[in-house]
Amino acid sequence: MSNRGGARPGAGRKKGPNKTTLKRRTIAEQALENGLTPLDYMLERLRDEKEDARVRQTMAAAAAPYVHPRLAAIEHSGGLDLGLKGYTDAELDAAIQRAAKEASVVVVAKRKSAKK
Repeated sequence: MSNRGGARPGAGRKKGPNKTTLKRRTIAEQALENGLTPLDYMLERLRDEKEDARVRQTMAAAAAPYVHPRLAAIEHSGGLDLGLKGYTDAELDAAIQRAAKEASVVVVAKRKSAKK
C-alpha cells in the first residue's frame, strides 16, 4: 500500500501564527503603545520623507482603503431621451445654430444630413 492521502505525521499547517501575522501584531501593538491606531501609524510612516520609498508605497497602499473608499460600479438602466425625435435634420441644425448664437459660440462644422 502507498503513502498517498490520509493523515501523516508532520503534515499540514503548523499550529500558531505565522511570521507575517506575528510581525503585523508587533507593529500594531507598538503603535497602540504609542497612542496611535494602525491607520495613524501607517499615515505617519507614509508622510516620513526619510523613510524608504518602498515602505512609503506599502503604507500608502495599505492605508488607502481606509481613507478613500472604492467607487461602486453602477449600471445605467434608463434610456437617454432628449426629446428630439420627430424633428427634421434642418430643424435640428437651426436649433443648434440658435443655441450657439445665444451662447456666443461659433459652430464651425455642420453635421452631415442623413441620405434618404
